[in-house]
Amino acid sequence: MKRITIFLLIGITYATVINIPIDYSTIQEGINASADGDTVIVAPGIYNESINFIGKNILVTSNYIFDEDSTFIESTVLRGESWISTVTFENGETSNAILSGFTIKDGFALFGAGISCTNNSSPSLLNLIIKDNEILTNPDLLAQGAGLFCENHSSPIVQNTIFDHNWCTVSGPWNEPTCFGGAICLTDSSNAVFVDVVIKNNSANYGGGGISIFNSAASLINTQIYNNSAPLGGGIHVDSSELLIVNSNIIENNFENYPWQLGGGLAGYGDNSIYFINTIMWDNYQSNMQFFEGSNDILIEYSDIELGIESIFISDSDVLVYSDNNLSSDPLFTDPENNEYNLQFNSPCIDSGDPDLDDDGITWENDHDDQDPDGTRMDIGAFYFDQTGGYCPDQGDVSGDGIVDVIDIVQTVECILNNTNDCSCADLDANGTIDVIDIVMMVELILGS
Repeated sequence: MKRITIFLLIGITYATVINIPIDYSTIQEGINASADGDTVIVAPGIYNESINFIGKNILVTSNYIFDEDSTFIESTVLRGESWISTVTFENGETSNAILSGFTIKDGFALFGAGISCTNNSSPSLLNLIIKDNEILTNPDLLAQGAGLFCENHSSPIVQNTIFDHNWCTVSGPWNEPTCFGGAICLTDSSNAVFVDVVIKNNSANYGGGGISIFNSAASLINTQIYNNSAPLGGGIHVDSSELLIVNSNIIENNFENYPWQLGGGLAGYGDNSIYFINTIMWDNYQSNMQFFEGSNDILIEYSDIELGIESIFISDSDVLVYSDNNLSSDPLFTDPENNEYNLQFNSPCIDSGDPDLDDDGITWENDHDDQDPDGTRMDIGAFYFDQTGGYCPDQGDVSGDGIVDVIDIVQTVECILNNTNDCSCADLDANGTIDVIDIVMMVELILGS
């Protein structure tokens, strides 16, 4: 069961280059004039238009393509027209249809106000910010996927993308909630892969504040899902689907002002197959996972689950395999109040991930595929703790005498002022900067708190 494939998109060369607004005044005109393999480069600005790739496998990008300067993502904005998606893929586009380096915001539509992928369209969606998109009211239809909507065998690859503050609050004719997927909705045999994606601050008034999956499949790799809300799965809602979650964080998802809720982190309905590995589920309202109405196969390994198996509610027809290698210890995030979910140096999640993630029989000591980028065993969660160079087995012991005391505080102050000492053991909050916060943490260590 443990076969994990990660897609990497590197260095695709395209033929004719069309510049917007030099060659054409609108992005859609540039797309219309392009052929498969061409590149449309869009200068910074706000473009009040909706675009359709019209079946063309082209690259549409901002100036981010030149030096990966993220300011170009923020300064190249697509604002769509009402009632249709801001970006549409509906003619069988492949992964060579690439959208990269934009902010997509303020869309209004019945489905996929930000981006819609239909009719076996499977584009690559890279380096995007998708925010402030809203599903419009239609009491006669289920509303789905304010940020991204995929249906009818559409299978996008989404990488290095942020979904922030998208919402879906449509009510039916009797004021009942009818909205699924505040940020993302997959349906009708779609199969999406998400890598290095952040899904935060999204909401739906029925299912899946972050993501809702119907009769489809999703792989979430190095993905953060936090501060989303919905009564049925604040973070994730699955219905008769397959879900793989690897090295991800599902944190602080809730039901906000709804009168009822099932599954703060994840809610499952129907027959689902769900696999969690190297993942943290923490501080989700009411329960981490709840399943009902159907038969679910659930496997959880090498993960840190708050309250452990007691926070997972299943029915008699479900099969839950909850491995002994899971943790239920505080992951010790650096600053969770401000949504900083890096691991502190003494986190139990460090070096606690699957020692043979690719399941090839070779463990991390001799297999780079099973290592974090620093060459150590994989950590649990979306962020690994870097143990290279400045790694210190006894954090706070700046002087190296085996004791954390006032001498270490003095040397830390010298590190801050003059950088005169080896400061590798002074960065207690593991944020790459030595400052007064580290001194406060050092005092707490000395006092035993």
